[in-house]
Amino acid sequence: MVTALFVLTFALGILLGGAPGVGAPANSGFAPGGGGAPAPPAAATTAPIAPMNAAPAEASATDFAGVAPRVMELVAAAEGGDPREQLRLGLAYMNGAGVERNPATGLKWIGKAAERGYADAQYTLASIHLTGRGALQSFPIAFRWFEQAARLNHAEAQYSLGTMYRIGQGVPVDKQKAYIWFNLSAAQGNERARDARDSLLPGLTPEQVLAAQRASQEWRPDDTSKQ
Repeated sequence: MVTALFVLTFALGILLGGAPGVGAPANSGFAPGGGGAPAPPAAATTAPIAPMNAAPAEASATDFAGVAPRVMELVAAAEGGDPREQLRLGLAYMNGAGVERNPATGLKWIGKAAERGYADAQYTLASIHLTGRGALQSFPIAFRWFEQAARLNHAEAQYSLGTMYRIGQGVPVDKQKAYIWFNLSAAQGNERARDARDSLLPGLTPEQVLAAQRASQEWRPDDTSKQ
């Protein structure tokens, strides 16, 4: 129930221009593995897609068949390269909001925004691949995009990345690295990350905890100006 409510809130928030900002906790409820699997903006029919390490295919005129007039401005902005609007357009296609529902086209636009370094899009794309709703399920691809968003200081992505390290989804189990990412997310006010971080303490040696805390203090987000 909580996940379903967040799916609607997250998707509507972005479509209405209120997506959570980079570095701010999204209070999303997206979390891989044991913490409750994150869901993409909406359930959709699974369709084969190109590998996400490849550049998304260029949009064609047929992608916009059935677009409502009020969405045309969004389409123009997305075609102009605005990653925020590309994410919003992608979510519109994933949800059938003002356009004919088309998960493949939605995924393409979200991928474009992610490739441009937009952390919210990277987080969304990771969540889609983690759950396999609207795309092929792939833990390695989910890990890749969670990691990129986490390195841009996206609090929910940091929590999700920590969970993948904790349970070994798409990456070998590493509770010390999980502690670091939970710690970074908790520092931004993510209470779930704080609880997850503290739950790791019994399984880590004092030396591992001190090393993880030192790594957290020394960590700096990626420089977005270089993207």
